[in-house]
Amino acid sequence: MRALTENQEKRKVAYGTEAGLFTNAGVPSNIEQVHKANEYVSLEQLAACEAFLTKFIHSMSVEAQPR
Repeated sequence: MRALTENQEKRKVAYGTEAGLFTNAGVPSNIEQVHKANEYVSLEQLAACEAFLTKFIHSMSVEAQPR
């Protein structure tokens, strides 16, 4: 990134996750699988995420908004 921006300044970066938000929305997750060697997401989890995001996008579309 420094080479691309030509900015050599060092900064601290805070990272977070949306896992809690997805869990609260009913998208299951398994903490035993994350942030480890050979981390993975199952096809079933991807399908559940896709369904959630599709529903979310539809709910935010112009067609779904009251006039």
